[in-house]
Amino acid sequence: MAGAGRISGTVFQALRYIGKKHVNNDGFQTIRRVLRKEDIEILKCDCKNSYVWIQDSVEAIAKTQI
Repeated sequence: MAGAGRISGTVFQALRYIGKKHVNNDGFQTIRRVLRKEDIEILKCDCKNSYVWIQDSVEAIAKTQI
């Protein structure tokens, strides 16, 4: 699993738990609030081999303003 043992693994698990049909801007904002700038870069790198919807979610999280 990409990101196992890292913050990205936790974010990927959270996204999968929420599900593709239920992720939204509120969830992205909640996730974004707990991430540092460095975490976002790690997420972007680690998601390259994930499902496209997770890649799209990571991009949305990265663009979310807090």
